[in-house]
Amino acid sequence: FKFVGITEEWDLSICLFHAMFGGPCHSNELQNIRPGSSKSTHEPYDTSELMGFRDVSDGLLYEEGLRIFRNNLEIYRVNRSNCAHLCAKASAKYTNLLTYSTNLSSGAACPNIWAGMWFATWTLAPISIAILAFLSLMAQCTQPGPVASPKEACSDERRMEECVRVPLPLFVFGIAGNLMLMVNFTFMMPKSADVTEHAGGDASFSGLVIGAYGVGSAIAVPLMIHWSRHSYRAAFIFMATTAMLGNTAYAGASTFPIAHAKWFLSFSRMFCGLEGGVIIVIVSAFLKSSSGIAKTSAIADLVFAASVGLLLGPQLANFAGFLLPNMATEVSSALIMAAVAVCFGICVWSFLPDPKMEVGCSPAATDATEPNVQAAFLSLVLNCMVNFVKFSQRLAWEAGFLLLMERKHHCDVATVSILMPIPIIGLMCLPLFSGPLQKHFGTIGFIHIMDVAQLIGILIMMFCNAFAFSSTVIFMMGSVVFYTSNMAQSIPYTPLLSRFAIESHQVFNLETSTGIQWTFSFFGYCLGPVTVRVLLDYCMQEEIVAVCLLLTSVPFFVGQKMCLSKLKSYL
Repeated sequence: FKFVGITEEWDLSICLFHAMFGGPCHSNELQNIRPGSSKSTHEPYDTSELMGFRDVSDGLLYEEGLRIFRNNLEIYRVNRSNCAHLCAKASAKYTNLLTYSTNLSSGAACPNIWAGMWFATWTLAPISIAILAFLSLMAQCTQPGPVASPKEACSDERRMEECVRVPLPLFVFGIAGNLMLMVNFTFMMPKSADVTEHAGGDASFSGLVIGAYGVGSAIAVPLMIHWSRHSYRAAFIFMATTAMLGNTAYAGASTFPIAHAKWFLSFSRMFCGLEGGVIIVIVSAFLKSSSGIAKTSAIADLVFAASVGLLLGPQLANFAGFLLPNMATEVSSALIMAAVAVCFGICVWSFLPDPKMEVGCSPAATDATEPNVQAAFLSLVLNCMVNFVKFSQRLAWEAGFLLLMERKHHCDVATVSILMPIPIIGLMCLPLFSGPLQKHFGTIGFIHIMDVAQLIGILIMMFCNAFAFSSTVIFMMGSVVFYTSNMAQSIPYTPLLSRFAIESHQVFNLETSTGIQWTFSFFGYCLGPVTVRVLLDYCMQEEIVAVCLLLTSVPFFVGQKMCLSKLKSYL
C-alpha cells in the first residue's frame, strides 16, 4: 500500500499523509464531515453486542495495517509533537490536534503576556541574584595592588613595529579558524527545532541540542590550554578532525531509530563542539604576539571574523539545498562543513609551522606579589562573568529569534536564514570604530558606552509590540543595537587577560586564564538556548526574549561597576 492510516489515530494519519506526500494541511481534513446519525459523541462503540466474537482474518489485516502505520511514523519522523506544527493552521481551528503545545503549534500569542513575563522573571531570578552576589563578593574581598605596565622586549623603533603584529601565518589561520567555528556553530540553528522534533524531541530539547556544542567545548579546555603553550598546529588539526567527525555524525543522525535519534543529535553536536576550545589557543596566541593598540585591533579582527561566520552559517542551508537538492538540508549542510574541515586540516598541515610558532615579543613579567595576584584574580573573575553572561545572552537571542520566526510568524527556513544575520551586520564595522573609541574614551568608557547601547536595544525589543509599525521590524532594530554592543564588549575586556597575567603563577598565567575564561563562555553556550526555549515554550512572544536579556544584564552591570572601580587606576 502507498499509504495506510488508522481511523482512531485520524489526526496523526493526516499528518503522516502530508509528511509522505507533501501539500498543505487544510482544516477540513481534521473535521468529521460525515457524522453518523446514530452516534455523535467521541466515545468508543459498545462492542458487547458482539458477545466476544472476533474476526480473525479482519484482525490480522488490522494488525498488519497498524504495523505499516507505526513503521511509517518512524520512517518519516512523525509524532504528536511535530504533528501539531505540520498542521499548525488547521489545528488552530480544530484543537483536538493540540496535544503538545498551543503556543508552539499554532504560533498564537501568549494569552497573558504579563503572566509570561512574570514566569520568566521568577525563572531567571536565581541566576540574576547569583550574578550580582558573586561579583559584589569578589569586589569586596579583593584589594588589588599596582600592576606593572607591560613593557615590550623590543628596543628600536623598527623592532617595535614588527613585534606588535601577529605573525602572518598565525593570523591567517586564527581568523579562518574563528570564522569556521562560527559557521559550524550556527549552520544547524535555522532548522534545529524541526530536526529535533523529527528525532522525537520537542522545542525545549532543541535548545539542549544547540547548547551541547558548548559542553563539548568545555570538555576540550584542558587539552587546549596545553596546546596553547606547546603546539598551535596540533590544536588546529584537532579542530579540523573533530569538526569533520562531528558533522558526519550529525548528518547520519537521521538514520538512527526514533527512540535514540534525539540523543545522538545531542552527542554529535557535543563531539563537534570539541573544536570550539581552539578559540583558547587563538586568543592566547594573538594576545602574546601583539601589543598596544595592535592588541585591540587583533581582537577586533577576531570578532569581525566571528561576525562573518555568524552571517554565513544560517545561509549554508540555502546554499546546501541548491548544491545538493536531493538531500535534506540539515544533512547536506553538515556534509559540506565536514568537507570544509578536511580542507582546513590539510592547509594547516601544509602551511602552519610546527610545533609552535615563536611569537614576536611579550610583556615583561609581573611579580607574583599578593596585591598583584589579587588584581589578576579580580580581572579573571570579571572576564569569566563577562563571557558567561554575554555568550548566554547572544545564544538566547539567536535560539529565541529562530523559534519566534518559525513558530509565531510561520517563516520558512530560507526567510529565517536571511533575517537571522541582520543584527550581526553592525559587527562588520567593529574594526573601524573599536580602536578610536577605546583610545578616546579609555577601556572603562568603552565598556560603559556598550552597556548603555545594550540596554537601549533590549528596551526596543521589549516594547516592539507597542508600536503600530511591524513588531518584527522593531524587534530587529533593537536586536541590531543589542547584538553589536554585546559582542563589542569582548574587545576592551580580552586584552585585560594579558595586562594582568602573571606568567610565573600556576593559575594566572595567560594560557590558563584564557582557558578558564572560555570555560565560562561554553557554559553560557549551553545555558542561553536551553533557558529561552523553555520560556518560549510557555509563552511565544518577543517580550520573553527581551526579559531574559534584561534580567541578566542589569545585575551584571551593577556587579561589573563594583569590580571595575577596584581596577580603575590600572585601566
